[in-house]
Amino acid sequence: MLLSIYAQCVGRSWCINHLVVQRRSLGIPVYVDIRGGQMFDLIALCLITEALVALFFTAAPLQGIRTWLIWHMPCLRSEEQGHLFECKYCVSVWFAFGVVLMYTFLDYPATRLLGLMIIVGRLSNFIHILYSVIRDMQINLRLTRR
Repeated sequence: MLLSIYAQCVGRSWCINHLVVQRRSLGIPVYVDIRGGQMFDLIALCLITEALVALFFTAAPLQGIRTWLIWHMPCLRSEEQGHLFECKYCVSVWFAFGVVLMYTFLDYPATRLLGLMIIVGRLSNFIHILYSVIRDMQINLRLTRR
């Protein structure tokens, strides 16, 4: 196992809320905040990537760009898998690469606001779906009573 996780407390008050992850091959300790800060960032990055991939494949204004990219980049086509921009899993890797680069090097309030807007928009879509399912169930109940 490459990672050994252990709690390291050397008289510091913050070490109760941190874990030290040490890579055995390199011997470099990496501090992980278990209070939720870094975990929230990781979940936010996953949600942003998922939302961007969903937009890239379903948003009507982006379909022209996607079709143009597929048509003008035949080098990204493989015989087994098809074109890179036709595979959601393939595109998600590259979108995640871009999102992580933005998170790492462009950590400004404006980029955090953009990410938060994407997350809230995507989560609101799930709430809309839940609301419409509940509404349809209510309508079906009313129709079956008569």
